[in-house]
Amino acid sequence: MSVSPFELAALLGQPRPTEQQAAVTAAEPGPMLVVAGAGAGKTETMASRVVWLVANGLAAPNEVLGLTFTRKAAQQLKRRIRRRLAQLAEPAAARGLGLSEEQRRRLSEAAPTVRTYDSFAGSIVTEYGLLAPVEPGARVLSQAEKYAVADQVVATRGEEFAGDKSLSTVTGEVVSLFDALFEGSITTRAAAEGTREVRQWIASLDPAPRARSKDGMNAESRKALAAQERRLAYLPLVEDMIGELKKRRARSFGQTTAIAATLAAEHPRVGAAQRSAYRVIMLDEYQDTSHLQRRLLRDLFGGARDDGLTVNAVGDPMQGIYGWRGATATNLKNFPRDFPAQDGPAPVRQLTTSFRNPGEVLELANDVSDGLFAASGEATRPVEPLEPFAGNAEGEVTLSCVADAEEEIALVADGLAGRYRDALEEARRERAAGRMPEPFTAAVLVRQNDQLAPLEEALNARGVPTEIVGLTGLLDVPEVADALAAATLVARPQDNAAALRLLAGPAVGLGTRDLLALHNRARHLARLARDRGEDADEEATNADEPAALAKLKQAVREARLPNSDEIVGLGDAAGDLGEATGMSEEGRERVRRVAAALRELRSKSLSLPLTELFTEIIGVLGLRTEVLARADPRSDGAAGTVHLDRLLEYVAGFESIPGMTLSRLLDLLAYARKHDRGLERGEVVVRGDRVQLLTVHKAKGLEWQHVVIPHCTKSWEPTKGKIKEYLTGATVPPAGLSGADDELDIDDLEVENHTDLKKAIAALRGDLYDEQAEEARRLFYVALTRAEKSVTVTAHRRNDKGKETEPFEPFQRLHDARPDAAGTWLNSHEVEYGEGARPAKPEARFPSLPEAPEPGIAEGARLVAEALEEPAESGEDETSRLWERDVTALVDERRAREAESAPVEISAELTASDLVNASRDPVEFARRQRRPVPFKPNSYAKRGTAFHEWVERHFGGGALIDEDELFDPGNADVSGRQLEDLKESFLASGWAEHTPESVELPFEITVGPAVVRGRMDAVFRDPDTGGYLIVDWKTGRQPDAEDRRNAAIQLAVYKAALEKRLRAAGEEAPIRAMFFYVRPGVAVEPDDLPGTEELARRLRLGEAPGGAAD
Repeated sequence: MSVSPFELAALLGQPRPTEQQAAVTAAEPGPMLVVAGAGAGKTETMASRVVWLVANGLAAPNEVLGLTFTRKAAQQLKRRIRRRLAQLAEPAAARGLGLSEEQRRRLSEAAPTVRTYDSFAGSIVTEYGLLAPVEPGARVLSQAEKYAVADQVVATRGEEFAGDKSLSTVTGEVVSLFDALFEGSITTRAAAEGTREVRQWIASLDPAPRARSKDGMNAESRKALAAQERRLAYLPLVEDMIGELKKRRARSFGQTTAIAATLAAEHPRVGAAQRSAYRVIMLDEYQDTSHLQRRLLRDLFGGARDDGLTVNAVGDPMQGIYGWRGATATNLKNFPRDFPAQDGPAPVRQLTTSFRNPGEVLELANDVSDGLFAASGEATRPVEPLEPFAGNAEGEVTLSCVADAEEEIALVADGLAGRYRDALEEARRERAAGRMPEPFTAAVLVRQNDQLAPLEEALNARGVPTEIVGLTGLLDVPEVADALAAATLVARPQDNAAALRLLAGPAVGLGTRDLLALHNRARHLARLARDRGEDADEEATNADEPAALAKLKQAVREARLPNSDEIVGLGDAAGDLGEATGMSEEGRERVRRVAAALRELRSKSLSLPLTELFTEIIGVLGLRTEVLARADPRSDGAAGTVHLDRLLEYVAGFESIPGMTLSRLLDLLAYARKHDRGLERGEVVVRGDRVQLLTVHKAKGLEWQHVVIPHCTKSWEPTKGKIKEYLTGATVPPAGLSGADDELDIDDLEVENHTDLKKAIAALRGDLYDEQAEEARRLFYVALTRAEKSVTVTAHRRNDKGKETEPFEPFQRLHDARPDAAGTWLNSHEVEYGEGARPAKPEARFPSLPEAPEPGIAEGARLVAEALEEPAESGEDETSRLWERDVTALVDERRAREAESAPVEISAELTASDLVNASRDPVEFARRQRRPVPFKPNSYAKRGTAFHEWVERHFGGGALIDEDELFDPGNADVSGRQLEDLKESFLASGWAEHTPESVELPFEITVGPAVVRGRMDAVFRDPDTGGYLIVDWKTGRQPDAEDRRNAAIQLAVYKAALEKRLRAAGEEAPIRAMFFYVRPGVAVEPDDLPGTEELARRLRLGEAPGGAAD
């Protein structure tokens, strides 16, 4: 039987699709391009398309291939598809579809393949690399290692560029040329031949009319000729890089994709095998693919090679904002021809209903896209204007332009502070009424990172909590920087920067006086080293030896003994305190402890693997304790230890490089800081009760209630000086070699003389500028479409030099079309320009003192002096007051301990584990509520997650562990053989054959006076009741009866939260909840769980099952 998208949605309990979504979902098998606007539900529709094809017998689950750009997006898509397919296997849905037991079993075990584009290219090379031939097992090197290799290559030929450019500049340009060649799949030989052809062509041009030089050239011609010469000089260095990478059995992502594309183009069997394995190919974010990725996919799955193949691409031409890293939005236009149907180009369908944006915001976005399509000469829009979904709320739009950036920042901060205060008041009212308030979310989206700090400062000054997202990389996160400082001192004790970071940071906490004393000790040791060197020089002197030998010995001594200040550092002084005068006893003790720790780490560094060494460093410094004490790890949005875990992941990756040592690792991390943005941070789930500040590029795919886009001036436009083309850019390969459709080579240029060449160069740059300007307008569109409720766009007229600047052209057009949306809007003639436009701040001057004080002042001074000479009355001086306060506090604490109970104010935000702890030990819980202290981290933090991560991979879902589970006695240490035993127990339990409805399901409910937040490990469909079954995995021992009663509180909270979630979706279904203890394979399901009213009553009265909690 055939099932429609509407019937399928009803069977699976999904919202009814729109007509456009249904048309995409139920399209006949074959190629199709889906142009989906912002917020139009493309991921949901992709998943529905796959499920519809499977449900109607048009594809098998293991024949599905999904490709996207990030691991996170791949995981989300895979999880969504698997969940839907598992729902089809449930009894009710299976009966509706007429599925057999065998078909149900296959669906429940369905495993579609979803990967990143880079990962897929790597799999092609791994499987077929010997056909190239290349090393199939070569590893993919990081950006940092690529620059390290280039630096090594350039250093060997540095004399060739002496006096021209710095070696670091040459390294950067060689890497750029290396990347550009592989992005275009161009060999160094082809690039050299093309460059020589361009050079000969330039030299053969006729002289410029009225040329004054003898050779008839102008400045642009000479610049173009010099660029060709430089490219020819760089190409041997690129060859050396390629050779060095072969020796290391490594290659870059660009090389991997280029090799895969060559294999697909030159070996038809590769494409035939892929088409045999995959019958449904879903290509996500297709507008962000590069020319090389387009070639690879076209040669594997395109060209009408297979009539029954379904290749569907989803993309939005208005969200192509990654041209700077090789993406080209023209791939969307080319898709219908690259992947044609049997009777012509592939059909194109659209998704134009936005489920995110209100109509007022969409009007702005549509105006921006109208202007962009008109400017690019599009005869018709490639995608229709977006329309709001009927259920979207009304929106608010504000457009403002003020005098200068200072006023603009104040305007933005005042507006967001007002919204934040309103949200707090609304949340208070909702909680008072027993309802869950909607979280407040807001973002400030900027073009450049350097615009973030002043905005954050202004918001903080108004009491608005903020978070800057991704301003610095992982290596600059404080706890990671501390770990790296210690690692640096293990390998390089003389590194003063690392020593200062460690000694002055929270790990040691030396004060200024102690640091100065340590510095003086280091200088003293340096003098001793220098004196010993001079004594050795004198002893080595021999008046009878030949002058040449004496000169050689002197050269050796100079090479052996560099500046003593460089070979003796703070780290050396810490290990040899001696008579370090001026250092406090406390400081001396702290330095001794850290020096002992460094000595122990140094001894271990010779035998421990790098990952274990860094784990030791983190433990010795107490960095996990530090970050867990900084913010409650159980709070939604707390970073916890994810950054330290991310550091260990990177170290493990670098450790796989042959010959890796601690010193080499530190060098690579230095390259990563300079060339790879300090490495990518660990992912943190951010709370909604703050304003986030980030660049628009980082905001793609996200959404907030309120969005502000400041500094929307001409600074959004590209910088002309940075535009490079192949005639004057040494790092850009000659045109016509890559096969790209939009390149103009020298045969396409109408050039006869050097004046024509100058015009041609200007025209090429103009075309590139227009492309980048279009991308800037698309970036503005992306920023606008992040808003769920309101969007505010602002600009200023006068820059920091007092000169006039203008609003970004699309922004100005929006204002001109909607003057009623203007907040404060100053036109150019209403603003003063020049140095006197803003009064200069008065210079601070210390007031001059009169030669003779006035009589009243002198008398007052005398009285003060006399009062100081008299003994202070008891209890009136500051020390006495402090003593009295401390004694009173100690007495109160003693009385509270002796009392049977004392009132404790419960926190407004709790977790399910808090309620369990209140039940298990109400006295300890109350004490922690009164005086919070960090939990002592246990080894589960670094080992116990292994089992949960393995289960996550099994289910294809997100992490199944929260930070609060680090302190759960039901979870024990998991490592080595224990982990294997747990895996075997889990696989034998039967749970491995089930697919969860949700994993790591977040929730937030109100229990009495508190908001309880957390996540559920897994939620399954319950085959016995047709409802839902909540399962919480436990890796420890089975609890006794008392502990079981206490732990049941956790399941009660989960059940109440799921009931609330179902009610909000208009669904009623029975819910069961249980713990599954993996080691013994035992499920524990409490018979009776209290509801929210009972939980609230116990929390208010302190009547958790274990006793009073006050």
